Amino acid sequence: MTSALISPLDAYELLQKQLGTTKLFDASYPPQQNAPVIEDAIVFDIDDIADPHNAMPHMLPSPHVFTQKMQQLGVTNNDTILIYDNAGIYMAAARAWWMMRVFGHDNVRIINGGLPAWINASLPTVSAHTAPAPTAQIFQTNFRDHLVVNFDDMKKIVDAQSATIMDARPAERFLGIAPEPRAGMRAGHMPHAINVPTGSLIDPTTYGLKQPPPLPAYDSSKPIVTTCGSGVTACVIALALFEEGKTDAAVYDGSWTEWGHVDSHTPIVN
Repeated sequence: MTSALISPLDAYELLQKQLGTTKLFDASYPPQQNAPVIEDAIVFDIDDIADPHNAMPHMLPSPHVFTQKMQQLGVTNNDTILIYDNAGIYMAAARAWWMMRVFGHDNVRIINGGLPAWINASLPTVSAHTAPAPTAQIFQTNFRDHLVVNFDDMKKIVDAQSATIMDARPAERFLGIAPEPRAGMRAGHMPHAINVPTGSLIDPTTYGLKQPPPLPAYDSSKPIVTTCGSGVTACVIALALFEEGKTDAAVYDGSWTEWGHVDSHTPIVN
C-alpha cells in the first residue's frame, strides 16, 4: 500500500520537475487571503466543490457536480494530485484527499504537515495565488459509495451496532460538557461511539500525522465509520486508518451537524 502522505521536500522536488501531470491543491479552509501560499497551487474550496442543494456546509457533491468541478480545475484522471492546507493536515487537506478517493481518484497525496511544515523546511512561498486559470480537461468519476455514509445509513449502523464509530470532535464536545459551535445543536455523541480527537493524531511540532497514529484498538474485520462536526476532521481519522492499512473506513458526511440537530430526533449520549 502506498502512503497517502508525502514530505514537503519530496513534494517540492516532484513539483520542480514541472510535470504537467502533477497538480497542487491548496485546500486551506476557509480559503486564505493575504497569506503565504505555495506557488502554482490551485484553490480547492470545499464549500464550492459541494452539494449546492444541501443547506449543510460542504456536503459531498454528486458525481456530476464533482466531475464538472474537476474539469474546470484542469484535472485529468492521469494526474498526480498533491494537497496541502495552512493548518497542516488538521483541516480540509484530508477532506479533499477523501473526496478524490470517493470519486475514484487514488493518485492523490497530502503534503504531511501542510504549509507550516513547508515553511519550516525553508521551501519557497509566494504572497498570493498566481496559478493561471486552468484549461478545462476531461475527468471521469467512479463513485465509491462504501467510503461515505448518509443519515439513513448512520441510523441503521447505530441501531444495529454494525460498525465501529470514531468521533473526531474534542473530548469536551463529545462528552457534551462544551457547547456546539452551531446553533440548534444538541450536546453529546452517538451511542457506542469512540472519541478520537483529531488533535490527538497530529504532531504539534511538525503539524503532520503522528507516526504511528495513536488510534484506539479496533476490530479490523468490522466496518469503521468516522464522524466529526461537519465531515471535515473526520477525514483525518480516515487518513490515519488508511496509513495503518484500513483503507475502507467510511466518513459520515453529515456528521454532528446532521445527527445532533434538534430536529433530527436521533439518540444521543451525554
